[in-house]
Amino acid sequence: MQYYTDVAVPLEGPLRSAAEFALEMEVEHLRTVSQQDWREIRTKLRSRLAPEVFDATFTPVIYPETGGLTFRAIDAKAVGEGVVKVTMCQYNVPGVWTLKDGQILTPGLPRPGGLEQYLLFYQTVVWTDGPAMDGSVPPGPRWLQAISPTKPQADQKAVCEPFRPEPYVQKMPDPTTPTSTPTR
Repeated sequence: MQYYTDVAVPLEGPLRSAAEFALEMEVEHLRTVSQQDWREIRTKLRSRLAPEVFDATFTPVIYPETGGLTFRAIDAKAVGEGVVKVTMCQYNVPGVWTLKDGQILTPGLPRPGGLEQYLLFYQTVVWTDGPAMDGSVPPGPRWLQAISPTKPQADQKAVCEPFRPEPYVQKMPDPTTPTSTPTR
């Protein structure tokens, strides 16, 4: 799986930095539920979460998938001293294909709930020198994810469509050359 991120609106300084961090965290969260090295990813993730955020100590179900998703930060607003609410959209582009029994299935299926074309959500990050979930305290302030991502009740398509990647094309990845099986 590949994840693509960008900031789709003009942002500068701390707002841009907050948006970039929020995008990076979203990808890290997804990698904890879709990669074979999820334990290592989760350990890193916990050093970037505020202590009050849910603790990701579950064992993920690894979906055999190929393709990619695109994430765009479409807004960032300061909502307090050092606190930024980032609005993001997820686009099923270039597309996610699930593999089952060696066959490629319809994009995004049979993943529970499938994949929507547009997914709108918010993430709150805080600029702090306080401890992270894992107890680490750096020598200076850094961004931490303060609240788990939330999905708003807004019309996702109406909010996200104006920022969708162009061209908006779902394309299955090119086949790779199989590697030979080692012999003993």
